[in-house]
Amino acid sequence: GSAVTWNVGQSQTASIGPQGLIYVGDDAGSSAGKHVLLYAHSNNNLRAVVGTVSGSYDNFSVDWNTPLTNYAVFGTTTGGGTNYESGGCKVADNKIAVYWNDGSSEAWCRVGTVASGVITFGTAVRLDGSSVSSGMGPGIVSNCYDIASGKVVFAWWESSEGSGYRIMTRTGTVSGSGITL
Repeated sequence: GSAVTWNVGQSQTASIGPQGLIYVGDDAGSSAGKHVLLYAHSNNNLRAVVGTVSGSYDNFSVDWNTPLTNYAVFGTTTGGGTNYESGGCKVADNKIAVYWNDGSSEAWCRVGTVASGVITFGTAVRLDGSSVSSGMGPGIVSNCYDIASGKVVFAWWESSEGSGYRIMTRTGTVSGSGITL
């Protein structure tokens, strides 16, 4: 379909931007065509909004459920600074695992569940534990879902005091609206 302007209520100079887009629907059921858009907002929080694709052939559109009022905050500043580098993956129909950095020295994750076009999030869990030794936080987190093991796999880089950088990985198990690492 045609490109459309998506207004999140911020000026042209505000610090906003898309962070990730995740398909969450089932392929043939009532949630087919549902997506979650993760975006940065100018007040240092990360938001998520559910969109539904509709239409046919070359006339598709997306209803973003009025993001000015119908969004969920999933990343907030916990250590100081701007939240950034968010993303996620589908772990089941209508369920995602998301991650983000809090702008200081911590990475976080949580589970989001979509129902009736709205997303809600469970409790945030610190992803990197206390493994950062030099004060430089984890960067460029990525994740995927391993359907065979039922695990979410996270990967990120961080600074290792005295020995440069290293790549870290960790798995998580989703149960209901929570994740155990």
